[in-house]
Amino acid sequence: MVTDAGQGEEAGGAGVAVASSAPRSPRRRRWPWALLTVAVLFLVIVGPWPSDNSPFTGSTYQATTLARLALAKPAVATGPLSVGYATLDISTPLGHSLAGFSRHDFAAVAVDAPVFARALTLAVGDVKTTILTVDLLMIDETMRDAILARTGLAFGDIYFTSSHTHSGPGGWGHHPVERIITGSFDQTYFDHLADQLARTILESRKRQNLTPASVATVSVETSDGQLNRLAPGEPTFDQLAAIVIKPHNGDPPLVLASYGAHATVVPGDPPILSPDYPGALVARLDEIAGVRSMFACGAVGDTSPQRPAAPSPVESAHILGHHLADQLAPALAQAALVDEVTLASLDLRVDLPQLRFALNADWSLSPVVTVWLSDRTTHVHVLRIGDTVLTGFPGDYAGHLATPLAREARRLDLKLIPTSFSGEYKGYLVSRDIYMTKSAYETRDMNFYGPWAGEYLTDTALRMIQRLADTRAD
Repeated sequence: MVTDAGQGEEAGGAGVAVASSAPRSPRRRRWPWALLTVAVLFLVIVGPWPSDNSPFTGSTYQATTLARLALAKPAVATGPLSVGYATLDISTPLGHSLAGFSRHDFAAVAVDAPVFARALTLAVGDVKTTILTVDLLMIDETMRDAILARTGLAFGDIYFTSSHTHSGPGGWGHHPVERIITGSFDQTYFDHLADQLARTILESRKRQNLTPASVATVSVETSDGQLNRLAPGEPTFDQLAAIVIKPHNGDPPLVLASYGAHATVVPGDPPILSPDYPGALVARLDEIAGVRSMFACGAVGDTSPQRPAAPSPVESAHILGHHLADQLAPALAQAALVDEVTLASLDLRVDLPQLRFALNADWSLSPVVTVWLSDRTTHVHVLRIGDTVLTGFPGDYAGHLATPLAREARRLDLKLIPTSFSGEYKGYLVSRDIYMTKSAYETRDMNFYGPWAGEYLTDTALRMIQRLADTRAD
């Protein structure tokens, strides 16, 4: 019995030993599964994910856009032109934040020159469109919608653009990314600015302010005002263009000038309120040509300004602006004006590729963490004024895309003036080749729709231009 008891005790001891060690083995086996689960969740939520670099041709988003274009009805009229014009000083006081560089609440400590909103309304028959340009970094989607609501106007009634100065007023950006470059959002200032811009537009559209006018387009090639920032040493779309309008009532001519160098001659430090070189260009043109000028940012997506040597960056901006004005002024004097034109406007809602935040050309962060950056629709606006087509793109549109688009427009006997920042912002718009081969701010950090977005929007714009090229109303 002792032996049996001893055996039983030994067995019991063995049993206890087995019982105490058995639960540890399953716990050890659960760790790999836990790690795998965390890894999978990380990949799903954060990434990286392989990027879809499929061409836009034949895509669902292009098919949807083309179907929409087929049904679109441009506003069109042919006949005598009437114009209206209004301008408003929108300068902010010292201490107000500026927008443009990667900074937060950089309050202006000095003023170079006033900044303005300017509106030019064109009317032929029942068609009336207003070109709004303003000395701001851009007009974003929220500001655009606020302006439309205040004016009671619709898409296509206003052609939005800006000078893209990086030293203009800030405080208007809602989006978290915008706040990095525009400072803390200020609802009171946002409403005030929206009221100012709406008032400028409506003033230019008043019936009593419209006067018969003649119109022409001129351009000069200038190779000493901008540099290729994506392909150093390569050519740029260096067209300096202007639409010239001569009112028949004896008022000074109106000039809408456009050029594609970034307005970044004036730096962010120290923060100075300034219209940069576009403001100097406008002031110089007004002085030497006896005109009233406004400026629309051109194809800036791959260009930086050449900065003339000067004692200060502000003086450098003045020199560049004056130099460009001096080159443009002789062409203004020789403009072949016409009294009767076709005015046609087509603003198209465009579906976009999959949103992405690129790590490199082939890998991106997960859509789960980037979906908040933007949506997948935008607008392209084409405005025909006689033999000229203003073409507005929703972002920093690159000159290497504008060059072939201008060539195609010439085949249609039209002159192209491409502009950036058409009332919303969808990042930098470049070609596939540049996207795939250049790892840069313009192709990674601020490119939201992949390698084909720039060429897709260019193709869409060309189709819109073709529609307006065939359009004439009697």
